[in-house]
Amino acid sequence: PTSRVQSAGTSNATAAYFIAGEPGPVSDAVKITYASDTSDGTPSARFHIPINAVGALAGKDHSYLFGGFPSGSTYANKLTFANDTTVNSPSSYLEGARYNVQTGTAGGANGYMFAGGTAGYSITQRIAFANDTRSNLPSSSNLKSYNENAPYGNILPYWGAGRMQCSTHCYYAGGNPGGGNWTSTCQKLTF
Repeated sequence: PTSRVQSAGTSNATAAYFIAGEPGPVSDAVKITYASDTSDGTPSARFHIPINAVGALAGKDHSYLFGGFPSGSTYANKLTFANDTTVNSPSSYLEGARYNVQTGTAGGANGYMFAGGTAGYSITQRIAFANDTRSNLPSSSNLKSYNENAPYGNILPYWGAGRMQCSTHCYYAGGNPGGGNWTSTCQKLTF
């Protein structure tokens, strides 16, 4: 297999998928089947264009791949697990161009996208798994753009930030808004 960085990773109960990435960018897709610990190229699961730094959000039956780089994008692709097929999904496109999009899901009807590269981007968006429709949440759900490291106090950290989730909420912590200044902020998004 070819070495890749900045690929989107997503999974279901039987397999994991790694899609797009660098060097390139590329649109390739690799599927790892858990039962056999084998991997293979899966052309039908490729992103619709060569891209990297894509965010991924897994539901029960399908996954979404959002944004990406170069130049940030609003793209959304939908990967259906039953047939390993990825298609462009215009009704799911992000509101604004982003890369390194963070995601969370309560495992139910909706998934959430937040943060991501393009300085100061804090709008939290929701996607309905049933109909692939994306919407913005009220501003009270947006991540706050604060950082203890001047001069980046008004920029939401996105490089190297981490997230953890459970069935009711998600935490988003740390990261770098640019310029080598890391933050220790932690925020909570209640689903």
